[in-house]
Amino acid sequence: MWPVKRFFTAMALALLAGLAGAQAFPSKPVKFIVPFPPGGGAESTARLIAQKLSDRLGQAVVVETKPGAGGNIGTEFVARSPKDGYTMLLATSGMSIQPHLARLGWDPIKDFAPIGLIASYALVIAAHPSVSANNLQDLVSQAKANPSKISYGSSGSGGPLHMGAELFSHQAGIKLLHVPYKGNAPMTLAILGGEINLVFDSLVGPLPNIRAGKLKALAWTGKKTQPQFARCAHRL
Repeated sequence: MWPVKRFFTAMALALLAGLAGAQAFPSKPVKFIVPFPPGGGAESTARLIAQKLSDRLGQAVVVETKPGAGGNIGTEFVARSPKDGYTMLLATSGMSIQPHLARLGWDPIKDFAPIGLIASYALVIAAHPSVSANNLQDLVSQAKANPSKISYGSSGSGGPLHMGAELFSHQAGIKLLHVPYKGNAPMTLAILGGEINLVFDSLVGPLPNIRAGKLKALAWTGKKTQPQFARCAHRL
Protein backbone atom coordinates (compact mmCIF):
# COMPACT_ATOMS: atom_id res chain seq x y z
CA MET A 1 0.00 0.00 0.00
CA TRP A 2 1.27 3.47 -0.81
CA PRO A 3 1.70 5.91 2.05
CA VAL A 4 -1.50 7.96 2.21
CA LYS A 5 0.31 11.26 1.71
CA ARG A 6 1.97 10.00 -1.44
CA PHE A 7 -1.29 8.67 -2.86
CA PHE A 8 -3.21 11.86 -2.30
CA THR A 9 -0.42 13.93 -3.74
CA ALA A 10 -0.43 11.76 -6.86
CA MET A 11 -4.22 11.94 -7.12
CA ALA A 12 -4.34 15.70 -6.73
CA LEU A 13 -1.68 16.23 -9.39
CA ALA A 14 -3.51 13.92 -11.79
CA LEU A 15 -6.81 15.71 -11.28
CA LEU A 16 -5.27 19.10 -11.81
CA ALA A 17 -3.31 18.12 -14.90
CA GLY A 18 -4.65 19.73 -18.06
CA LEU A 19 -6.81 22.18 -16.16
CA ALA A 20 -4.36 25.05 -16.07
CA GLY A 21 -5.99 28.28 -17.21
CA ALA A 22 -9.47 26.95 -16.48
CA GLN A 23 -11.54 27.77 -13.42
CA ALA A 24 -10.21 26.59 -10.09
CA PHE A 25 -10.57 22.85 -9.64
CA PRO A 26 -12.67 21.49 -8.10
CA SER A 27 -15.54 23.96 -8.21
CA LYS A 28 -18.22 21.34 -7.57
CA PRO A 29 -18.52 17.89 -5.93
CA VAL A 30 -16.48 15.04 -7.38
CA LYS A 31 -18.09 11.64 -7.98
CA PHE A 32 -16.16 8.54 -6.91
CA ILE A 33 -17.74 5.53 -8.62
CA VAL A 34 -17.46 2.04 -7.10
CA PRO A 35 -18.51 -0.58 -9.70
CA PHE A 36 -19.58 -3.07 -7.02
CA PRO A 37 -22.49 -3.33 -4.55
CA PRO A 38 -22.48 -1.51 -1.22
CA GLY A 39 -21.24 -3.33 1.84
CA GLY A 40 -18.07 -4.79 0.35
CA GLY A 41 -14.41 -3.98 0.77
CA ALA A 42 -14.35 -1.81 -2.36
CA GLU A 43 -16.99 0.56 -1.03
CA SER A 44 -15.34 0.74 2.42
CA THR A 45 -12.01 1.58 0.82
CA ALA A 46 -13.60 4.22 -1.42
CA ARG A 47 -15.33 5.96 1.50
CA LEU A 48 -12.09 6.13 3.45
CA ILE A 49 -10.27 7.64 0.48
CA ALA A 50 -13.15 9.98 -0.37
CA GLN A 51 -13.21 11.53 3.09
CA LYS A 52 -9.49 12.24 3.10
CA LEU A 53 -9.56 13.51 -0.46
CA SER A 54 -12.49 15.78 0.32
CA ASP A 55 -10.53 17.31 3.20
CA ARG A 56 -7.57 17.82 0.89
CA LEU A 57 -9.48 19.36 -2.01
CA GLY A 58 -11.94 21.39 0.05
CA GLN A 59 -14.84 20.00 -1.94
CA ALA A 60 -17.22 17.06 -1.43
CA VAL A 61 -16.18 13.71 -2.90
CA VAL A 62 -19.33 11.61 -3.20
CA VAL A 63 -19.12 7.80 -3.34
CA GLU A 64 -21.67 6.12 -5.61
CA THR A 65 -22.02 2.38 -6.15
CA LYS A 66 -22.98 1.20 -9.65
CA PRO A 67 -22.74 -2.60 -9.53
CA GLY A 68 -23.32 -5.20 -12.20
CA ALA A 69 -21.63 -7.26 -14.91
CA GLY A 70 -18.51 -7.88 -12.88
CA GLY A 71 -17.82 -4.15 -12.54
CA ASN A 72 -18.43 -3.30 -16.20
CA ILE A 73 -21.56 -1.19 -15.64
CA GLY A 74 -19.87 1.25 -13.29
CA THR A 75 -16.71 1.28 -15.37
CA GLU A 76 -18.62 2.10 -18.56
CA PHE A 77 -20.52 4.85 -16.73
CA VAL A 78 -17.23 6.55 -15.89
CA ALA A 79 -15.86 6.00 -19.39
CA ARG A 80 -18.87 7.83 -20.87
CA SER A 81 -18.77 10.67 -18.34
CA PRO A 82 -17.20 14.02 -19.32
CA LYS A 83 -13.43 13.85 -19.07
CA ASP A 84 -13.18 16.82 -16.75
CA GLY A 85 -11.81 15.24 -13.58
CA TYR A 86 -15.16 15.23 -11.78
CA THR A 87 -15.86 11.50 -12.15
CA MET A 88 -13.38 8.96 -10.81
CA LEU A 89 -13.44 5.16 -10.74
CA LEU A 90 -12.26 2.79 -8.06
CA ALA A 91 -10.69 0.26 -10.41
CA THR A 92 -9.47 -3.24 -9.62
CA SER A 93 -7.20 -5.58 -11.53
CA GLY A 94 -10.34 -6.67 -13.34
CA MET A 95 -9.88 -3.63 -15.60
CA SER A 96 -6.88 -5.34 -17.18
CA ILE A 97 -8.69 -8.69 -17.45
CA GLN A 98 -12.13 -7.83 -18.84
CA PRO A 99 -11.04 -6.50 -22.26
CA HIS A 100 -9.52 -9.91 -23.03
CA LEU A 101 -12.76 -11.75 -22.26
CA ALA A 102 -15.47 -9.71 -23.99
CA ARG A 103 -16.16 -6.73 -26.22
CA LEU A 104 -16.82 -3.79 -23.94
CA GLY A 105 -18.10 -0.25 -24.18
CA TRP A 106 -14.87 1.15 -22.80
CA ASP A 107 -11.13 0.96 -23.35
CA PRO A 108 -8.76 0.92 -20.35
CA ILE A 109 -6.13 2.96 -22.20
CA LYS A 110 -8.20 5.44 -24.22
CA ASP A 111 -10.95 6.14 -21.69
CA PHE A 112 -9.04 6.31 -18.39
CA ALA A 113 -6.02 8.00 -16.86
CA PRO A 114 -4.49 6.26 -13.83
CA ILE A 115 -4.23 8.36 -10.68
CA GLY A 116 -2.54 6.15 -8.13
CA LEU A 117 -2.40 2.81 -6.35
CA ILE A 118 -4.60 2.61 -3.26
CA ALA A 119 -3.90 -0.87 -1.91
CA SER A 120 -3.02 -4.46 -2.71
CA TYR A 121 -4.54 -7.44 -0.93
CA ALA A 122 -3.66 -11.07 -0.38
CA LEU A 123 -6.29 -13.60 -1.42
CA VAL A 124 -7.73 -16.36 0.73
CA ILE A 125 -9.61 -19.58 -0.06
CA ALA A 126 -12.26 -19.80 2.65
CA ALA A 127 -14.77 -22.61 3.15
CA HIS A 128 -18.13 -22.94 4.85
CA PRO A 129 -17.86 -25.01 8.08
CA SER A 130 -19.95 -27.76 6.47
CA VAL A 131 -17.12 -28.47 4.02
CA SER A 132 -15.19 -31.46 5.36
CA ALA A 133 -11.87 -30.36 3.85
CA ASN A 134 -9.67 -28.66 6.43
CA ASN A 135 -6.66 -27.94 4.23
CA LEU A 136 -5.76 -27.43 0.59
CA GLN A 137 -4.70 -31.05 0.06
CA ASP A 138 -8.09 -32.29 1.28
CA LEU A 139 -9.88 -29.82 -0.97
CA VAL A 140 -7.96 -30.88 -4.08
CA SER A 141 -8.50 -34.57 -3.33
CA GLN A 142 -12.24 -34.09 -2.85
CA ALA A 143 -12.55 -31.94 -5.97
CA LYS A 144 -10.77 -34.55 -8.09
CA ALA A 145 -13.12 -37.22 -6.78
CA ASN A 146 -16.19 -35.04 -7.36
CA PRO A 147 -15.72 -32.85 -10.48
CA SER A 148 -17.95 -29.74 -10.55
CA LYS A 149 -19.61 -30.72 -7.26
CA ILE A 150 -17.76 -28.24 -5.03
CA SER A 151 -19.02 -24.71 -5.64
CA TYR A 152 -17.27 -21.39 -5.20
CA GLY A 153 -18.51 -17.84 -5.42
CA SER A 154 -16.96 -14.81 -7.04
CA SER A 155 -17.80 -11.11 -7.21
CA GLY A 156 -18.60 -11.43 -10.93
CA SER A 157 -17.67 -13.36 -14.05
CA GLY A 158 -14.34 -12.33 -15.52
CA GLY A 159 -13.20 -10.50 -12.40
CA PRO A 160 -9.91 -11.07 -10.57
CA LEU A 161 -11.50 -13.43 -8.01
CA HIS A 162 -13.05 -15.54 -10.77
CA MET A 163 -9.84 -15.64 -12.77
CA GLY A 164 -7.77 -16.43 -9.68
CA ALA A 165 -10.01 -19.37 -8.85
CA GLU A 166 -9.88 -20.67 -12.41
CA LEU A 167 -6.10 -20.38 -12.49
CA PHE A 168 -5.86 -22.34 -9.24
CA SER A 169 -8.27 -24.98 -10.58
CA HIS A 170 -6.25 -25.34 -13.78
CA GLN A 171 -2.97 -25.70 -11.94
CA ALA A 172 -4.43 -28.18 -9.44
CA GLY A 173 -6.11 -30.22 -12.17
CA ILE A 174 -9.60 -29.90 -10.69
CA LYS A 175 -13.01 -28.63 -11.79
CA LEU A 176 -15.04 -26.42 -9.43
CA LEU A 177 -18.53 -25.02 -9.98
CA HIS A 178 -18.44 -21.24 -10.42
CA VAL A 179 -21.35 -19.22 -9.00
CA PRO A 180 -21.00 -15.50 -9.82
CA TYR A 181 -22.57 -12.77 -7.69
CA LYS A 182 -22.93 -9.00 -8.13
CA GLY A 183 -20.13 -8.21 -5.71
CA ASN A 184 -18.40 -9.30 -2.54
CA ALA A 185 -21.26 -8.48 -0.17
CA PRO A 186 -23.84 -10.85 -1.73
CA MET A 187 -21.11 -13.47 -2.20
CA THR A 188 -20.29 -13.29 1.52
CA LEU A 189 -23.95 -13.67 2.47
CA ALA A 190 -24.17 -16.69 0.20
CA ILE A 191 -21.30 -18.59 1.78
CA LEU A 192 -22.35 -17.70 5.33
CA GLY A 193 -25.78 -19.16 4.49
CA GLY A 194 -24.28 -22.33 3.05
CA GLU A 195 -25.43 -21.54 -0.49
CA ILE A 196 -21.90 -22.14 -1.80
CA ASN A 197 -18.95 -24.13 -0.46
CA LEU A 198 -16.00 -21.81 -1.06
CA VAL A 199 -15.00 -18.24 -1.77
CA PHE A 200 -11.84 -16.92 -3.36
CA ASP A 201 -11.70 -13.44 -1.89
CA SER A 202 -9.39 -10.66 -0.82
CA LEU A 203 -8.19 -11.28 2.71
CA VAL A 204 -9.88 -8.22 4.20
CA GLY A 205 -13.38 -9.54 3.42
CA PRO A 206 -13.52 -13.02 5.00
CA LEU A 207 -11.06 -12.39 7.85
CA PRO A 208 -13.63 -11.29 10.49
CA ASN A 209 -15.76 -14.37 9.75
CA ILE A 210 -12.70 -16.62 9.82
CA ARG A 211 -11.73 -15.26 13.22
CA ALA A 212 -15.32 -15.76 14.43
CA GLY A 213 -15.33 -19.38 13.28
CA LYS A 214 -18.05 -18.79 10.69
CA LEU A 215 -15.64 -19.66 7.86
CA LYS A 216 -12.42 -21.62 7.75
CA ALA A 217 -9.32 -20.66 5.78
CA LEU A 218 -7.79 -23.34 3.59
CA ALA A 219 -5.10 -21.34 1.80
CA TRP A 220 -3.87 -17.81 1.25
CA THR A 221 -1.53 -15.85 -0.99
CA GLY A 222 0.73 -12.88 -0.46
CA LYS A 223 4.32 -12.02 0.23
CA LYS A 224 3.84 -11.23 3.91
CA THR A 225 3.34 -13.78 6.66
CA GLN A 226 -0.18 -13.99 8.09
CA PRO A 227 0.18 -15.30 11.68
CA GLN A 228 -3.55 -16.02 11.98
CA PHE A 229 -3.19 -18.61 9.19
CA ALA A 230 -0.06 -20.32 10.52
CA ARG A 231 -1.96 -23.43 11.60
CA CYS A 232 -5.08 -23.42 9.48
CA ALA A 233 -4.10 -22.63 5.92
CA HIS A 234 -1.60 -23.40 3.18
CA ARG A 235 0.29 -20.50 1.66
CA LEU A 236 0.07 -20.47 -2.14
